Amino acid sequence: MKDVRFHILGPLAIHSDGKEIHLGGQRRSILLTTLLLEANQVLSLDRLIDAIWNETPPASAQSQVRICVSDLRRTFAAENCENFIQTRSSGYRINVPENSLDLYRFEDLVRRGRLAAAQRRLTEAVDLLKSALNLWRGPIAAGLNSELLRTSAIKFQANRQAAIEEYVELNLRLGRHREIVGELTGYVADSPFQENLCAQLMTALHRSGRKAEALEFFRKVRKRFADELGIEPGEKLQKLEAALLESDTEFRPEDPDDRVAALLGGGQATDDRLSRIEEELVQLRQDNPAQLRLR
Repeated sequence: MKDVRFHILGPLAIHSDGKEIHLGGQRRSILLTTLLLEANQVLSLDRLIDAIWNETPPASAQSQVRICVSDLRRTFAAENCENFIQTRSSGYRINVPENSLDLYRFEDLVRRGRLAAAQRRLTEAVDLLKSALNLWRGPIAAGLNSELLRTSAIKFQANRQAAIEEYVELNLRLGRHREIVGELTGYVADSPFQENLCAQLMTALHRSGRKAEALEFFRKVRKRFADELGIEPGEKLQKLEAALLESDTEFRPEDPDDRVAALLGGGQATDDRLSRIEEELVQLRQDNPAQLRLR
């Protein structure tokens, strides 16, 4: 059997040994995307009907879903691919290996990245999170007219957003503020009301010696929030602006008393202090194991 890869982190795409498989038609694409979002689980016929027709299914909806499933199976068979879609008494299930679905690969890379970060392997963590984010080619179900899919995709988009913020934060902790500014600007443009990203961009600009640009960016954020949401930016952004206004004109990364660094957790200096504390604890455990036993 051929090596088939399913891509749902963006417009639906299927590749068999590197060659794209074209499904044809919205209904087949919606049905397959719905199955892939909950791969290896049985989905009811009613759920698939809701995904394809929203709240106004035709009387022939059940038979049309079965026709779509048959068409998909024929498409895979024509490409000499495995029959991934299985019929169950309560509905349908698509069986795909974890390495065949980009959503599974994303989740695995993020998990490994977080583990590396927890073990203080920050450069490795950044690389893993970057590989995870590179799997995204756009919004899930892009180009598909399905309210159910858009709702189902929200949690996965939130997972991507969390991974972005963690990736940026790790870069800042590694002192890569200049290198991350351009990429971070793109993330903010895609999600202009994500306050954590806005704060991270202000921090990266400030640490790069671009305090005036950081303050101008905050003014634009405040105007955007007022014009489009009718609210002020949150407390974190406002405190960050105040810290910038009170800080020296030129940011000195070596200054341990910088107010902005303190506001955002201390950056690399905090990491270094934590490393020293951890090393001291290890030594203490070796010297006095009985006194430092966990209770």
